[in-house]
Amino acid sequence: MSQEDVLERLVVSIFHDLLKKYLDERERVREIWKAKGKEVVFVHELCECAYKRKLRLIFPEIEKASFFNPRFLVGHFIELAVKILLNDQKDHLVSKELFVNGKQLLVCGHIDAIFNELPVEIKYQTDLQGIPHEHHILQLKLYSWLSNSSFGLLVYISPEGVKIFKIENDLNDEKVIELFRKESSPMWVEWECNYCVFERFCEKSSVSSKGYRIN
Repeated sequence: MSQEDVLERLVVSIFHDLLKKYLDERERVREIWKAKGKEVVFVHELCECAYKRKLRLIFPEIEKASFFNPRFLVGHFIELAVKILLNDQKDHLVSKELFVNGKQLLVCGHIDAIFNELPVEIKYQTDLQGIPHEHHILQLKLYSWLSNSSFGLLVYISPEGVKIFKIENDLNDEKVIELFRKESSPMWVEWECNYCVFERFCEKSSVSSKGYRIN
């Protein structure tokens, strides 16, 4: 086997490891709690279009295919490097139970790292913006709420530089329950549908009216 073949197999194996870490493990957790009569909602799902959750369950292959993207690979390597620098390579799965609209829900999230008892969310960006994105702020606040932290650290890493934002957490159980009650599709009207892998199949898309209806 040539060195090129070995390297190619290594890259492919890393992509499959990413699938296991982010998708297969997520669904494994979901099934465990489903067997106990509880519905699991992950933090990233509370930060995105509510209808996307339904499409994700109907078309799991589409989301899996989207993971074979060099951007995810670069982001994964950067996250690993930062975790090593922070001396924290643990898996931080955190959760809380809520009673929402007559249902018992378990909100779960995987925190990238913990530094000085603060949750750290690591983001790879091709360029740096002046202020953090709203959905990233919400994601970090939810991690802070799950870990009972007053603040969290949002770390942006880019070829242009590094920016770290300390984000105050103002969420509590009541405010998170309100997030569920105010769910919308899309959640971020200005841009979300443009980047959604399910857009072509979605009747709620703000990009096109030619979605395929899912009953």
